[in-house]
Amino acid sequence: MKRIMFLLPALLLSLLLIGCERVSETPDSYLPSIMIDGVLYHLSDKGETSGDVDPSAIQGEITSTVPLTQLPKEHGQANFGSAGDPYAFTSDGLVVLFNNEIYGLTKGQYSPTSKLGKITKTSPYGTVERPFNPGELVIGAHGTFFARSIDAEVNLTTECMVAASKHDGLSVIEVLVNCMIFNNGTHKAFAGDKEVRAEHTITLRQGEKMLFGKNMDKGLMLDNMKLKVVTVGENGVTLDDILVHDAHEKDTMVHVMLASMKYPDFPVALGIIRDVAEPTYEREVARQIAEVQATAKIKNVDDLLNSGETWEVE
Repeated sequence: MKRIMFLLPALLLSLLLIGCERVSETPDSYLPSIMIDGVLYHLSDKGETSGDVDPSAIQGEITSTVPLTQLPKEHGQANFGSAGDPYAFTSDGLVVLFNNEIYGLTKGQYSPTSKLGKITKTSPYGTVERPFNPGELVIGAHGTFFARSIDAEVNLTTECMVAASKHDGLSVIEVLVNCMIFNNGTHKAFAGDKEVRAEHTITLRQGEKMLFGKNMDKGLMLDNMKLKVVTVGENGVTLDDILVHDAHEKDTMVHVMLASMKYPDFPVALGIIRDVAEPTYEREVARQIAEVQATAKIKNVDDLLNSGETWEVE
C-alpha cells in the first residue's frame, strides 16, 4: 500500500520566507516542497496517508529527491518522501468569522449580522433589515463544513479548528465574540457565563444525543418536521425521542434548522454542525483536465498550429 502525499500551493508568504532563508548560507531546512510544472508546492497539514484515496486525486509521482536543506528545482523533484511516491492536491481552506454583530474596527457601524432595530452610527433610528445567519448562508451555498463556537469556550474552539483542518475542502467556523466598545454584551443573554451557556446553548457532537441544560435533561426532537425543545421525563418524553447528531448527513434539512436556532426560543447550537465529504472544485477540475488531455488530438502548440487548414509557402 503506497503512501499518498497531499500538497498545497505555496503561498506568497511561504515564498517570501523561502526567499529569506536563501540569504543564509547554510539553512537548517526548508519546508517540505515539490516542484510541479515550474510551480513550488508544499506538503499540507494532512501530510501523508497510506489509506484508500480517490484515484482521481492522484496527480503524479515523485521522480527524484534532494535533501530538506535544498529546494526542488526540477519537475517532480521533492525534498521529502521517496522517488515513486504518488502525490495529490488538496483544496484546504479555513474561514473564521468573528461575529460581534457590529463593525467595531470602523467605529461602530451596523453589520449584516446586527440585530433588527440596532441603533448605531449608521442606523440612528434602528436597522430595518433582517440580519443574515452565517450558518444558513454557508449551508445554503452547499458548504460542506460549518461549526460555531464562543470566544470563552477555548477547548470547543480548538475542537472546531482541528476538525476543520482535517476536512477536505473549505471550512467555515463562526466564533461569537464580544465588542466591549461598540456592542458590549451582544451575546450575554445566552453566553454570559457557564451556567447561562449550559441552559441556553447546546454543544453538538457526532453520534451523541442532542442534550443540553445544567442537568442535561433538556433535548431536541422532531415534531411535524420542526425542531422542538423538550424535557426528558416530562409529557412522556424519553431519551429515545431525542435526536442523535449526525454532522456527516448530506441532507441539509436538520443542519439548517440547527444553525438557525435562536435564543430565547431555542438553545444556540455550538460545535461541528455540518461536516460532509464531497468532491472539491479543484479536484474535479484536475480530473476533467486529465480526461480531456487523455483523448485530445492536440497535445502541444505545434499540433494546434498545424490543425485545420494550413498552407506551405515556398
